[in-house]
Amino acid sequence: MNTAINFSHILGKLSIIGVLPAEDRAIRNSKNMLVYLGILMSGGGILWGSILLFLGLYGQAYIPYGYVVITFFNLLYFNYSKRFDFARNIQILISLMLPFALQWTLGGYLSSGIVMLWSLLSLFGASIIKRGEGDFWWFIIFLGLCFFSYFIEPYLAYLRPELLNHDISTLLALINISCITSIIFYLSKMFLRKNSFLTDSNGQLRRTQKQLSQQSKMLEQSNFELLRYQRRINESINAAQTIQQAFLPDQLTLQSTFEEHFILYKPKDIVSGDFYWMHKLDKKTIFIEADCTGHGVPGAFMTLIGNAVFNQIVKIEQEYDPASIMYKVDSYLKSILQQELTNNRDGMDVSVLVIDEKEDELDIDFGGSYQRMDYYVDGQLHTVRGSRKRIGGIENPNKKFETSHLTLPKDAVIYLYSDGLIDQNDPEGKRYGSERFSNMLSCVADLPLKQQKVVISNSLKKHQQNMEQRDDITIIGLKYAKSSVLTAN
Repeated sequence: MNTAINFSHILGKLSIIGVLPAEDRAIRNSKNMLVYLGILMSGGGILWGSILLFLGLYGQAYIPYGYVVITFFNLLYFNYSKRFDFARNIQILISLMLPFALQWTLGGYLSSGIVMLWSLLSLFGASIIKRGEGDFWWFIIFLGLCFFSYFIEPYLAYLRPELLNHDISTLLALINISCITSIIFYLSKMFLRKNSFLTDSNGQLRRTQKQLSQQSKMLEQSNFELLRYQRRINESINAAQTIQQAFLPDQLTLQSTFEEHFILYKPKDIVSGDFYWMHKLDKKTIFIEADCTGHGVPGAFMTLIGNAVFNQIVKIEQEYDPASIMYKVDSYLKSILQQELTNNRDGMDVSVLVIDEKEDELDIDFGGSYQRMDYYVDGQLHTVRGSRKRIGGIENPNKKFETSHLTLPKDAVIYLYSDGLIDQNDPEGKRYGSERFSNMLSCVADLPLKQQKVVISNSLKKHQQNMEQRDDITIIGLKYAKSSVLTAN
């Protein structure tokens, strides 16, 4: 048992000579066979050297011992340089040449016991180590050396030592044949075991590849289905976008009321949770900007509810006070969404702007839910803050909606906006911020409103860069018409 363990340990040590960690199994096996060939033939060299020393043939003993020395340094060089091609060619060459050289110094075929049979190991090694690449030429060299030895046999008779009589030569031939066949048998078994392992591995690899191929086809099918579903979903969302755009105030309505205006409307997804609403009655204009909970499809559903609620409260119930409008919107949302039963917290932040046109000025009523209104008059930007009470969800009942009243000249510029731009991050995670936004409005407020939109949009792009948009963005600039045809809807 200990002998077997030690032998396995020795093979394990030999199997790492010249091997690189990332090499595949076939290359490692070829390198292992190179080492085993050198070690086994070195054993033969020691055997032959010892026999020749015993017979007193000291000069001839240098040849097999020389083989052992050259093999040692070749394998040592191979272990450190990892130059497999060079090491295997040297090993095959000396394994092929030295048995013939020893045979010639011993007087030829018969007297040496056909010691050139050891060269058969070089052919066997060439076939395995080089994996069929160039082994034919080593075979041709072997045959050439055999014919050459045949032709020079008569001229080598005088080199035959007297000790190598018929009996000893026969004994040497028996030793050579026994050793060579044993070694070839051993190497063949070892090669077959390794090849069997590779065959099993290749079989497993083919099975794995087949499984991967099947899985790949399944993934392709799944991907096709996902793409099909995605296309259908996108088609549905695009249709929803068309519906959402339809209930937003159109350009003709806006242009008939405001001398100038801009609307920067950037949904995070295709549809938006932000929207704006407008109604005009005689000289009174109600304009609402709303930011619903969520974005994308959920937010868009809330905008549909919000649009319907504003129509009910303002157009049908004719409520024009911002605070009263917000109270009613809050009540309707809680009822529609059954928030007391479902604990649903969805809602919206709104800015409600009621403009009553007088002869030379505008009476403004403003109410906000977590939003504010900015206005620009006489070179100054001013802010009217809304209530800190949210519409919808569960809020502190002690908080109240309030209406702020102010009078503005007709050339005042009014800004309503959601928090989408203010909360947008740059690549370093820094928000755009409300202070920066206010400073920008102060800088651009004297420009035409269409140009203001371009400047604000460029500022957003410069800040955002390659970062994903975090939320829906809505910014609205309004400048009331000085001369309009005022008609009731």
